[in-house]
Amino acid sequence: MSKKVFASAAVLVLLTSGLLAYAQSTSADCNNHLIAGNYGFAVRGQKLAGPGLLGPQIGVAMTHFDGEGNFTQIAIA
Repeated sequence: MSKKVFASAAVLVLLTSGLLAYAQSTSADCNNHLIAGNYGFAVRGQKLAGPGLLGPQIGVAMTHFDGEGNFTQIAIA
């Protein structure tokens, strides 16, 4: 796949994970220690406009949560 497709998928993944990571809870039962380890997921969408190829876009990502509220992520398109 081209670098532009990878960049588009990576931006989508980072924006999505940033929105999800912002969610907070005041419940004592919900804390950073509940999510720890590696999680993989797929991203699918349709590129309708912009530079590069138009059409279906597919990517995968792996996120590692450390249980302390931090995460690292790798995205591949």
